Amino acid sequence: MSERREGNKIVHEGVVAAVFESGVDVSIVAEAACGNCKMKKACGMDESEQKTVTVFTPDAHRFRVGERVEVVMKSAMGYAAMAFVYLIPVFVVLGALAVLVRVGVPEIASGLGALAFLAIYYFLIYLFRDRISNRIRFDIRIPTNPES
Repeated sequence: MSERREGNKIVHEGVVAAVFESGVDVSIVAEAACGNCKMKKACGMDESEQKTVTVFTPDAHRFRVGERVEVVMKSAMGYAAMAFVYLIPVFVVLGALAVLVRVGVPEIASGLGALAFLAIYYFLIYLFRDRISNRIRFDIRIPTNPES
């Protein structure tokens, strides 16, 4: 299973793990950059892992468990997801740390305070997960070339 680009879209191959009324759970293998390297076992950098993605679709009834499918996402949505998970938290921690140190809070307390701000950020992400999931959408389709 692999990932590829089609214009401004990212396509992951996967297998239907479950089908329910409003969507489909698809199991995909996320590979690290070294995922295809023959030496990955020797250096201990084998970072492939299986993930399950839920794709909400009105056509869920058309898919069957075990069927090979493709999960498609616009590249811009992938970048937005990466910003929510990686980029913004770095700025939250660094910004909180800078402000706390600047106002004279001791270093240890500033570090703990910055981590508290990070916890608050992730709690807010959790509270607004439905809104975020409405913006970051996946599509599902039958592979155009199922032999590949």
